[in-house]
Amino acid sequence: MTYPQGVRPRSRWLDITAVGVLSALMASGGTYAVMNFDDPGVGPVVVEADGSTNTATPASYTSSSDWDGVAANVSPSVVSIDVASEQGAGAGSGVIWNDEGHVVTNAHVIAGATEVAITLADGRTYAAAVTGEDESTDLAVLQITDPPADLRPIETNDGTDIAVGAPVMAIGNPLGLSGTVTTGIVSALDRPVSTQSASANSATVTNAIQTSAAINPGNSGGALVNNDGELIGINSAIASLSDGSSQSGSIGIGFAIPMRSVDSIVDQLIETGTAEHAFLESVSTTPARRLTVPPSPALASPRLSPALPRSRSACRRVT
Repeated sequence: MTYPQGVRPRSRWLDITAVGVLSALMASGGTYAVMNFDDPGVGPVVVEADGSTNTATPASYTSSSDWDGVAANVSPSVVSIDVASEQGAGAGSGVIWNDEGHVVTNAHVIAGATEVAITLADGRTYAAAVTGEDESTDLAVLQITDPPADLRPIETNDGTDIAVGAPVMAIGNPLGLSGTVTTGIVSALDRPVSTQSASANSATVTNAIQTSAAINPGNSGGALVNNDGELIGINSAIASLSDGSSQSGSIGIGFAIPMRSVDSIVDQLIETGTAEHAFLESVSTTPARRLTVPPSPALASPRLSPALPRSRSACRRVT
């Protein structure tokens, strides 16, 4: 086949490509058209059927959580707790549970307490007494003496809809800085966490909520809430890379007692002052063997510490 002088033959591969692209577009409903195949140096341009160019928009993430509103609504339900004991002075956090003046906190916050004072978000301070405590779950209930009529009990969530990656806020009294809020996400659920009980007689094992929200000494007993301002857990421990000689701050790994445990234990502590637990005991006739693994810096695990201020010498660190 001959062509007029000055006219370049159309590439056979270009024809095949054009037919293939047009066929694909027709199969998709004919929403797009392809233009400018004959212009050298200009690639195919995809335009929408109405003539507007289809341009890509960079993906972006914007948090839908109104943390200002959450903090304003929840802060009045979180209190600061000051404790005097034979070991010295300590401090922690708590949440207002009901209109009767019951406050939920950690058992290690009030361990050995001889005097307890509760300070509300607005600065009013009241004496309190221990209603009950349960070391095995690290939960305790306090009763405000002569509670005011305007207490703001915290809203709760049963935790069934919590998912890994969900946004959360921690509110408490870290290092005596009352009303401190930090945000993060749920990093893991049902995380087995073992810490030494306040009396050092037993270990507290919790299937905890792990969170990246900063939890520091003094946050113990404070609130972990979802983006609706509902309580999903009681902050209780942090992971630490220290050797146990001093208490460090947050490294982005904190733990909270989930509401499925809190609801059950708190109701019992309010009613009777104690809590009962169901245990499954397994008996084996096969002698157990102990496996000893030499310590290795490369395999070292972070230590877990109750989130209490450094002044509480009764707290112990366990691996």
